[in-house]
Amino acid sequence: MTAQVKPFTGTKVIVWVAVFFAVVFSVNGTFVYFAMSSWTGLTTKTAYTDGINFNENFVRMKAQKKRGWQSQITNFSSKQITVQFTDKQGQALSDLDVGVKLMRPLRDRFDRTVRLKETLPGTYSSDIALPLSGRWRIEIRAKNQNNEPYLLIFERMAE
Repeated sequence: MTAQVKPFTGTKVIVWVAVFFAVVFSVNGTFVYFAMSSWTGLTTKTAYTDGINFNENFVRMKAQKKRGWQSQITNFSSKQITVQFTDKQGQALSDLDVGVKLMRPLRDRFDRTVRLKETLPGTYSSDIALPLSGRWRIEIRAKNQNNEPYLLIFERMAE
């Protein structure tokens, strides 16, 4: 017995090409959907200037390390944040201008900035109203009377 070979006609070519492109477009559409629904966008609106200012920021961070300031978050909940500052010798740092930026790692629409007030020597606190519990990125910025900056970033869970 010999098998009959059917000719590969123009209709079959069009069907195979159409099926091929349908598969390609559906896979691409799926990738686009998941990319658009899971990516929140840029994490910074100043990426270009951050790159240009990299060396200045590096020098600033070296000076911060040399100063030896330490900060510790002693209380973080959805209602309050408390941060303690000490110097190289472990003494409380008073009279600082302290600000905290609270950011969600996944969405930027819940970001907020609060000023902390000194409640005890070296202890700064503020009431906050976080809309969601879970992981928060905490960017602590402080300056002393000499305008020496301090920056430290933590990630913590809020309940």
